[in-house]
Amino acid sequence: MVSVPVGDVATRLRGVAGCELCADERPETIAAALERVLRRGGRAAGRAAVRELDERLLTQRVIDVYRSVMRPVRTAHAVEAPRAVS
Repeated sequence: MVSVPVGDVATRLRGVAGCELCADERPETIAAALERVLRRGGRAAGRAAVRELDERLLTQRVIDVYRSVMRPVRTAHAVEAPRAVS
């Protein structure tokens, strides 16, 4: 995995073997990083670093938020509106 520093990529790739974070977006910088990664061979261990970004998991989290907002609030005591004083 080779990337430029955008969004949370630097945080997500920190310490992940087989990944390179380029210092800039110049083609020669990215090409050099790609070459290093390809020369190392093997697979990057990046899957675990992005597991929580799985579309199904994110979708379920959004649904859970909507459901929590839609649930009626349950209180121990009913609250009465104040009565008008005449």
